[in-house]
Amino acid sequence: MTAGTTDARAGGALGQTAVAPEVARRALLVLLVSVTVNLIGTTAYSPMLSIYARDLGATGLWIGLLYGGFYGVRLVLGRPIGVFSDRVGQRRVLLISTAIYPLLAILYAISPNIQALVGTRLLHGVASAMMLPMAMAYVGLLAKEGSAGRYASYFNFANFLGMAIGPLVGGLIVAYVAFKGPFYLLFLLTVLNLPLIFWLLPDLGHSEAAAPRPAGGRRIQLDRVTAGLLAYNAVVNANTILFVSFLPLLARAIGLSILQGGLLISAIYLITSASQIPFGRLSDAVSPLLLVVAGGAVAGACLLALAQLDAFAPSMTVVCILALGGSAATAGLSAIAVEAGRRRSMGRFMGGFHSAASFGMIAISLGAGLIFDSIGIKAVFVAAGLVTLALLAPVTLLLRGTPEVAR
Repeated sequence: MTAGTTDARAGGALGQTAVAPEVARRALLVLLVSVTVNLIGTTAYSPMLSIYARDLGATGLWIGLLYGGFYGVRLVLGRPIGVFSDRVGQRRVLLISTAIYPLLAILYAISPNIQALVGTRLLHGVASAMMLPMAMAYVGLLAKEGSAGRYASYFNFANFLGMAIGPLVGGLIVAYVAFKGPFYLLFLLTVLNLPLIFWLLPDLGHSEAAAPRPAGGRRIQLDRVTAGLLAYNAVVNANTILFVSFLPLLARAIGLSILQGGLLISAIYLITSASQIPFGRLSDAVSPLLLVVAGGAVAGACLLALAQLDAFAPSMTVVCILALGGSAATAGLSAIAVEAGRRRSMGRFMGGFHSAASFGMIAISLGAGLIFDSIGIKAVFVAAGLVTLALLAPVTLLLRGTPEVAR
């Protein structure tokens, strides 16, 4: 038993982990640092991955497999890995995932052809399905009653902070150090992550549902929560991919420079990261469903507005408002997901929650690509805005009145 596993658990019902406050604080800090470090490493190579693939002879189809295959693996394995983590504990799954990442860095760097690169990317999908969903499940186990939003916002803060820093660091390494430098950075960061998790992250045990599932109407309510959460989580995460993949194309179409397009993307991630903790606290004070509805409405309207703009300053203004709306919706969804996980098995539910995100990312990649080819780049953002707004009513009906959104 490692030093971090001693006395982490103290009583509690089946699957309900009671964690001493000082242990919980340390565990949360260690996990957030680990998530941020991991995401800096895994997003550092994002500015050059498609270029690397082209240098290895990739056609458009192979590049599509490179990105779509990654999310496809996460979609398929998310829930089974969640079930596995409920049996063995989230910490063990996080250790396995972290041990895979240094190997991934080496395989990325030495890939001799596009087939090997795609194979490495698929293995990366396995490691990713073990990392972020299980990290969120672990945070959910740490969350105290009535603080789900605050704890989920800490995870989201670390998540988006890593996504904001990684591409910037990777771009600088490619420009001033070496083209494959981001892969070596991934190796270094994830090797450092291993002892952090092994020695300092306590084992919280399994996370099977704390209470038997009630019969009758309560069962229907739980199904409603799952349907509503998964549907809108898919949409919110699809929009995240939209920003990375298609916002640069929109920027170029309206005459903005590459630098200006990059600033728009950076603004989204930085604002989202900075606003997660305030929105998380707000979701604990009011109904998290209110944040989902208000944030989704603002984000959908801003997506529609982006398609009408043709200058940098108004685009940046709308993007900043869009980031705040998306951040509010993300905070609300995450708070509801943690509460839903409490009433089920945390790992299983978080695996499904993140699988829905992967489904949204695959759908937007295919759907937006078809719209772009047939109609144009502005139509992509119009369609995304309409879908974001259209789903608000059914999602509200599904979630309203359920215990997970009650405050």
